[in-house]
Amino acid sequence: MPARPEPAPLVPSNPLEFALAQARDGRLPIPDFLRLLLASKLAVPSATEVKADGRGLQPLVFDKQGTAMVAVFSSPERAGVFADRAPYLLYGSAAGLLRALAPDLGIVLNPTYELGFDISPQGIAAVLRDVGK
Repeated sequence: MPARPEPAPLVPSNPLEFALAQARDGRLPIPDFLRLLLASKLAVPSATEVKADGRGLQPLVFDKQGTAMVAVFSSPERAGVFADRAPYLLYGSAAGLLRALAPDLGIVLNPTYELGFDISPQGIAAVLRDVGK
């Protein structure tokens, strides 16, 4: 099996990325980061054309130890790394996306980049329950 590529560097360029860097470094409490995440927009690459209401979305899904994780990005530009596999993009409310996900799906924010974050399906339910009130 080929070695997993090294994560690409990511220099923060928007409020969500700056908050993620601060949370990673322990300078921002995780609940504060999650509140900002829910108030942000996320880019979701799709293998098929997506309507404004999300119909047609065929996201990239990765397996993480038996859990299906949808690839999402902190900006549309970051999603370009998968343009060959998913040339279309849904860009919209993170809270709306998390609410619309099937309960067995998690997310991986900024896959292939050093500055990323995973939320399991159980974590998404907890975020929406505890932070997304």
